[in-house]
Amino acid sequence: MAEGQIEGKLPIIGTAVTAWGDAFRAVSTMPVLAGIVFAILLVLGGVNLLLMPDPLKLAQTSMPFIQVVTLITTIVTSFLLAPLAIAVHRMVLLGETTDRYALDPSSPRYLRFVGFGILVTVLWSLPNALTSLSKGSETVSTVMGVVSFVLVIVIAIVTLRRLILFPAIAVDAAGATWSNARNDTKGHSWRVLFIFICTLLPMTIVSMPLTFILLVPPRFGEAGKIVFAVLSPAIHIVGLCALAAMASHLYKAYASRLIDPRGGAAAPVTAPAA
Repeated sequence: MAEGQIEGKLPIIGTAVTAWGDAFRAVSTMPVLAGIVFAILLVLGGVNLLLMPDPLKLAQTSMPFIQVVTLITTIVTSFLLAPLAIAVHRMVLLGETTDRYALDPSSPRYLRFVGFGILVTVLWSLPNALTSLSKGSETVSTVMGVVSFVLVIVIAIVTLRRLILFPAIAVDAAGATWSNARNDTKGHSWRVLFIFICTLLPMTIVSMPLTFILLVPPRFGEAGKIVFAVLSPAIHIVGLCALAAMASHLYKAYASRLIDPRGGAAAPVTAPAA
């Protein structure tokens, strides 16, 4: 637990503000790494716009196709963004900075980090998958809609309770397991949720209007798509850094078993032995 921190009382708005400050600090102190990730997102965004150029036409495309493409794109993006997220976790927790884009599939740390990210992605794709299968009778659609709604709530609880597993993996914590993350956040679920929402809110406020203004025709046409393809990666990078920093602060406040799987009081967050 962070020095001077009252148990369970991690400030909601204050933590979100601190996370965004850390995000801008990460970009400014690791500009090469941020620039490489920006270039990657720029390419991916351009390819995405070429393959799916019209959001209105997408709404008329078969739902399974959209879901498969979105899931694949998200998994690939998660794989490529992991080096930046790991670097932010280690900057906040260990004071490390780097400009090396460490895309290393042979690293256990990298594989565990990406694997957990993909698992979260797959979990969040399940409600939409159920919704796409509900086309048929009104009764089936209603039942599947209720099931999907309940599933969203369950998945939200499960993933929020385990957000601190991301920084735990990033710093090679001795007790970085699914169950230890759940136990360390026990009793703090609502606070974690509100901190997450407050951290996510600025990015949502900026990105959603930007999407509708620049992409929905016939406002700006191709020029709008180009501007969006440039601005979206920048917003995504800072938002990712803010969420990673937020999870790191949650880890500092609540991690106990993640740091010391034997139990007891939280051990100090330090770099693992070489």
